[in-house]
Amino acid sequence: MKIRMGTAAVAVLAAVEIIFLGSIRYGFTHTAEAGTAYQTPASVDFGNSFYSRSYIVMNIPLHEAQWKGSNLPRAGETIYLAAARDQKGVLYIKWAELDKPEGDYIITRARSIENGIVYFDIPFRRFYVTPEEMTKLPVSELSERVAAEDGTTGRTVTKMKNHVEAFFRLKDGQGVITDILINGVSVKKSFTTFGDPAAVSYAGAEGSAYAEGQ
Repeated sequence: MKIRMGTAAVAVLAAVEIIFLGSIRYGFTHTAEAGTAYQTPASVDFGNSFYSRSYIVMNIPLHEAQWKGSNLPRAGETIYLAAARDQKGVLYIKWAELDKPEGDYIITRARSIENGIVYFDIPFRRFYVTPEEMTKLPVSELSERVAAEDGTTGRTVTKMKNHVEAFFRLKDGQGVITDILINGVSVKKSFTTFGDPAAVSYAGAEGSAYAEGQ
């Protein structure tokens, strides 16, 4: 009797897990297909085990916003970022609050708040690729840095050679990165190129515009 009950419990847990994973997969796919298109400056995180992963981690330098409302969030509490696009489709955060705003928003957690500014992390950072696509990734184009003079201090600094952006979809507070842009050109061009991925030309941003559906 105990064995039967144990087997039944395992079957129930397995069914719950399948349903849970299915809902996550559906939400991911639905957001990627039906979400509002955005893009934002980003960089690739070339951390440990970079080539052994099935995804690329993107660093998105958006970490603070003006807080809206008199009730302040606790560290770790769920908050909503009111999202908007500029004329070029680039993401900016209008404000953050405890209540769900109208229009597009991002669900995340507060890290801290100080002087009316709340600090947070963008929760979606992964761009999923196949093992074959990973081998064709134009790493040099995504990581190369060059020396340049700082216009304010006159000092020599290093900066990214190319302008890298994450292209993503946003729906119901969830985001899915669907492409990486290098000077406005989809990194997916290198995935369909035979031979050396370095042969793909990533023109200057002023000469290339990302076309949805590429």
